[in-house]
Amino acid sequence: MSSFVQGQASFNQNFKVGKASALDARMLAPDLANLTSNEIEFKYKGMIVSITNDENRSGGSTDNNGLYILTGTDSTQLSSWTKVGSGELPTPSSGDASKVLTVNSSEDGYTLNDVPDELPTPASGDANKVLTVNSSEDGYILSDVPDELPTPASGDANKVLTVNSSEDGYTLSDVPTELPTITGSNDVGASVVVNSNYNGYQLTKLAIPTDNNSLANGAGYITSSDLPASSELLPTVVSADSGKMLKVKSVGGGFELFSQPKFATSTSADRSKYIQVDSSDENRLVYTSLTIPTDNSELGNGAGYITLSEVPDQLPTISGSNDVGASVVVNSNYNGYQLTKLAIPTDNSSLTNGAGYITSSSLPSSNQLLPTVVSADSGKLLTVKSVGGGFELFSQPKFPTAVSADKGKFVKVSTTDESRLSYQAVTIPTNNNQLTNGAGYITSSSIPTNNNQLTNGAGYITSSSLPTSNQQLTNGAGYLTSSDVPLPGSISAGNVGKILKVNLQSVYELVDPPPVLPTTSGAAIGMSVIVNSSGTGYTLNTPTSGFTNHYFSGRVNQTTSQNLNQGSIIIKYGGNYSDGFLSHTANADRWTIKKRGLWTISVFIRSIQGNVNDRMLHYLRLTKRPNTPSDYNNEGAVVYNLGASYYRDDDNLFDDTVLSGTATTLFDVDDTVETTVSRSYLQRSNQSSSTNMTYTANTYISFECLYA
Repeated sequence: MSSFVQGQASFNQNFKVGKASALDARMLAPDLANLTSNEIEFKYKGMIVSITNDENRSGGSTDNNGLYILTGTDSTQLSSWTKVGSGELPTPSSGDASKVLTVNSSEDGYTLNDVPDELPTPASGDANKVLTVNSSEDGYILSDVPDELPTPASGDANKVLTVNSSEDGYTLSDVPTELPTITGSNDVGASVVVNSNYNGYQLTKLAIPTDNNSLANGAGYITSSDLPASSELLPTVVSADSGKMLKVKSVGGGFELFSQPKFATSTSADRSKYIQVDSSDENRLVYTSLTIPTDNSELGNGAGYITLSEVPDQLPTISGSNDVGASVVVNSNYNGYQLTKLAIPTDNSSLTNGAGYITSSSLPSSNQLLPTVVSADSGKLLTVKSVGGGFELFSQPKFPTAVSADKGKFVKVSTTDESRLSYQAVTIPTNNNQLTNGAGYITSSSIPTNNNQLTNGAGYITSSSLPTSNQQLTNGAGYLTSSDVPLPGSISAGNVGKILKVNLQSVYELVDPPPVLPTTSGAAIGMSVIVNSSGTGYTLNTPTSGFTNHYFSGRVNQTTSQNLNQGSIIIKYGGNYSDGFLSHTANADRWTIKKRGLWTISVFIRSIQGNVNDRMLHYLRLTKRPNTPSDYNNEGAVVYNLGASYYRDDDNLFDDTVLSGTATTLFDVDDTVETTVSRSYLQRSNQSSSTNMTYTANTYISFECLYA
């Protein structure tokens, strides 16, 4: 079976290359050294590379330019590469008839020499051909030369090509005085080789391999079973697929062709229109005019929108467990809030209004609670119950609108609607005779003293006949008592504005509504949010004990100058600190923060004594290394960029670099911080050995902290 690999992808199109270079970059190299280096990747036997400018290489030559084929197995050896056209054959000209090829006198190529009369005469198109036995086996003809020819060496002058002793190539040999005689059909396909006596030629049939395994590179060849599966191949393309595109199949893997929607033909009327899929044909695109709103009021929900200036101040981000219990206070930049832990009282007696506080035993009794309210009770009023204490709801009659004619009249419940009142003039009698039943009125002596004296005395009941238990009533089942009503009963003017909440006994009590945080307008640095003097909300407060919540380290200078002309350098400062806020040993790389708070760190670096015409760019960074990286998304280093400086030294007597910056950020206990100067680039490569020293008198750092 053939060992030829046809390839994995079928592509029935031409490449239109848009660059004046090889499609495979490996096929083009500037000089001979590229052949044996690792610059050309994935080399293979038979690979073709064109060398174009070897004369630009040190020791190179235009003679080395040309086309090379990798014929050996070790691509790092120049001997494995064969130049196409090495020992180019001469072109026949007038007078060269009947001549044969021999090595020229310079021993670096071939020339045409006279041959015996029986050799064929070269004709047009025979340039670079060699002699072989003709098909009639009775003479010679000119044939194309083999792919590989031996390189001429010293002593090869006037030699000709013959098959080598291994019968697998050619060698240069002396021209025989006579070529071997062709004896018959047995010599068909035979080659001219040196005879066993080394004094002439003979005809010999060379062994041509007929099986892949007999080849030197036969091992590792592949068969059809090694070809990629159908799902890995590109689909077959036919003329009807013109213009289609490839996409991955949704099922089964592989690729499939799909039609891209066709654009409608545009006219001048389509200018500034938008492209839309046709509502009746998903394979077509049409041009459509769109009205894009330019004002919020054009939107359906535009009414009531707000602008950025109306967005309330954003509350600070909770960064981790260290913020548990923290309060919201105005930050030091006067532009928002930050989280700070305030001293929260743990005992009621430490509160301003702690005296006179109550416990659960002081809660109102059940008959002091308000009755349950439902939607049907809208507009009703509270009244004290006539029996048992507590409150109950009742409907207040509606007052009519009074006019001037109603002056002096009394209010009377309407005769047709008990929920309405009317105004009516009333004459109040002042004598018994004015009453309808005034005649024959009786006195207290006429009042019966016994039930039997009454007309309806029969069947009267006594107190013993009254029900004494709720269960004796028709609707007694499921009744509620005052203890079952979950509302507060004692309401006074001091309860105005309060709201209901469920207490620990699962009943309601009146409490103040939650307070609103004050705005930052007019706030000052260090202010905190506290309960106001009336106990009804919060207010901004300035500590009365001075700057007990403020720390400043002072200016800490360098003590040893450092060279800034390095890739990156940590700036070191003097100062030994162990004051509960900072921990630092003079000239150590890092500072350790020992107090949690809002820290402002300022850095100033100045250099002197550079070299004339040095040109480079420096940038300054502050790096915080958190003690708890999980508070920073597991980042071990948080970088703050403080600034950059382009350095160009035109005079050694002047300062040439100034780097400075300030960063304000939250630090926790045992976070560390360092400052670093890095060099972005050098304009000239020879400047890397020059110096750019810091000026210790004007290179310093300072720390300032606001803490709870």
